[in-house]
Amino acid sequence: MPGTVYFVHAVDTEGPLYEGLEGLFSEIREHFAIELEPTRKNVQLLREKKINLNGNEDMAAYFVRPDRIDTYNESWADLDRMHDTFMDSQWRASLADSEGNPYIVSWFCMDHVGFNYNPRRRAMGYHEIYKYYAGKIKEYGASSDRIYWHYHPASFSGNAHRMGYNYSYSENLHNEIIARRVIDHLWFPVANRPGGHIESYDINAWLEQWIPFDLANQSIDLNPTLDAEERAGRIPGRHGDWRGATTEWDIYQPDLYDFRRPGSLRRWISRCLNMNSRHSNMTKDEIRRAFAKAADGEDVFVSYTNHDFRNMIQETEELCRDIQEVASDFEGSNFRWANAVQAFRRVLGLEHTPSPELSIDISESKMQLSVQSGDVWGPQPFLALKTLDGSYFHDNFILDGGNQWTYPFDKNSIEFHALETIGIGTNDKVGNTFVKTVDLRSGKKTRQVWNDTDW
Repeated sequence: MPGTVYFVHAVDTEGPLYEGLEGLFSEIREHFAIELEPTRKNVQLLREKKINLNGNEDMAAYFVRPDRIDTYNESWADLDRMHDTFMDSQWRASLADSEGNPYIVSWFCMDHVGFNYNPRRRAMGYHEIYKYYAGKIKEYGASSDRIYWHYHPASFSGNAHRMGYNYSYSENLHNEIIARRVIDHLWFPVANRPGGHIESYDINAWLEQWIPFDLANQSIDLNPTLDAEERAGRIPGRHGDWRGATTEWDIYQPDLYDFRRPGSLRRWISRCLNMNSRHSNMTKDEIRRAFAKAADGEDVFVSYTNHDFRNMIQETEELCRDIQEVASDFEGSNFRWANAVQAFRRVLGLEHTPSPELSIDISESKMQLSVQSGDVWGPQPFLALKTLDGSYFHDNFILDGGNQWTYPFDKNSIEFHALETIGIGTNDKVGNTFVKTVDLRSGKKTRQVWNDTDW
């Protein structure tokens, strides 16, 4: 019997973005090493390939295509207008999969925090984008949509439209964001979309502690626009270095020292190609390869990504038409829309297991944590701490062994009398998520389980 192709639309969810001509021509200057006046006339000349760019005219024309640069959602109102269609149940139903199920979207939400310069007018603040999309999912009844993890490491400049190449060496905001999300929203990440498609040694090691599913690999056999960018001066591997990773629609577990290659780590990495981007794009040929693999009896994981700051309606409809057309060439083919956790579970054949359950015992000198049932992904649960002055921290437990951990309240960490709330978050190996908080003033404990119905 043929297998099923599971399609995951993994949106890099970053909220509104203002580009403007100044921003556009700044990008043109960086990519093509040419100074041009930021005018609409020059945009049109680039589209018509009438400016000499030493052989890069085709790439520049693609760079400034109307469907790429004239579709920005520059405000929350713009996003609301897009979602009047994109989140609408009738529109989702019009894009039904081969079993008649409506379209599903995975929202990889980031927080824009820690920046000192914001020329693209990004929505700054903790949870701003998360809250917007949690509200939209509820408003439109998009019951299979899920929110996952997306993060842009800050550059050394602190500019919100730039991106760093590490999690560990410049700031600790990724851990603070998650600590806040655990305590403020009882949420913990189970799947990752890397910001700028960037993973590196320290990011690889960090993800391995917490997140079992990673939609990241952008390796592709023929990537002419990326090749053209590199000929124009882009340093190979500067953003999204997936050279040497598999170009098949396979899921693999990475190596500790090279995330692009199979190894002994436990998290799963899938391919995730772009939609209507400058390079590494999903194509009909890529879709055809997935269906051919399914025709041989395998279930196949296929994911693709774009940004919510561009109008996603047209390019989503076009990709869905491509999928339908390719599917019609494969007799007996079957494809399903899925969120990220559903697709990993089905393609990997993970067994349906209940979510983990953890107990917390707190005294004024220490906290002890133990697993009552299930298991924990990685060496320890994630510990979030909120102090009475409103500061949030993340720290390591003492590993006691036997699925037990201890955290001391003392002058080397945080003393008990200075704490307001404690939170823990963890996944298990099949992607169930368990979150628990304790309000130390009232003693109230609050528990939330995620992804336990996504089978």
